[in-house]
Amino acid sequence: MVVVIDALAPVIAASRRMPAAPLNTGDTVEAQYWRVMSAHNPRAYRGKLVVMRSESMRSMPACLGWSKIAPHAETLSIAGDHFGVITRDVATTAARLRACLDSAHP
Repeated sequence: MVVVIDALAPVIAASRRMPAAPLNTGDTVEAQYWRVMSAHNPRAYRGKLVVMRSESMRSMPACLGWSKIAPHAETLSIAGDHFGVITRDVATTAARLRACLDSAHP
């Protein structure tokens, strides 16, 4: 099982940002991140994939694009915003993550 927390799939991220290009040491960390994401070409994944998606990502595709890689991706909504799910709401996020992992190995 793979669990993704509030992250766009590489195929969606690549289509939303800049074209792939060599890293430039003068780039910001964010610019370097998007260049790497743009260059990544993931293979199909047939296993179980759970996308834990914050409420703030409602305007994005349901599985944040992961269903293009994993056709049977499941989405779980988690309270909070993108950064809050791993900071102030981390206990709630951790409980949902634990439940996902426990369900994979009952």
